[in-house]
Amino acid sequence: MVDEYAIGERFRSLAGELNERQRRLYVAAEARAAGWGGVTAVARQTGVSVPTIRKGIAELEADEHLQLGRVRREGAGRKPLTDVDATLLSLDPPHRVVWFRPMRCVK
Repeated sequence: MVDEYAIGERFRSLAGELNERQRRLYVAAEARAAGWGGVTAVARQTGVSVPTIRKGIAELEADEHLQLGRVRREGAGRKPLTDVDATLLSLDPPHRVVWFRPMRCVK
């Protein structure tokens, strides 16, 4: 039998200290250790989705290690907006945005 309460307590005590990859690997390890029904029990107690837990299990089984200090694999994540739209760096008058207008006294 899976001790769901203990799984939830362990997760809540560590959750604030884990980055997204560590969190995914931790819940995957908990699910594997729990055995049959572990994925569902961990998802219920931690609030982490079942696909995320399954992805973590796949990462554990692949034994993939990232470079020190990295959370995501090389090339993963969003591209910088300046790569998508070069005009974001432009400060030419046609591209400059006026955020406010000075107030005028009206009599």
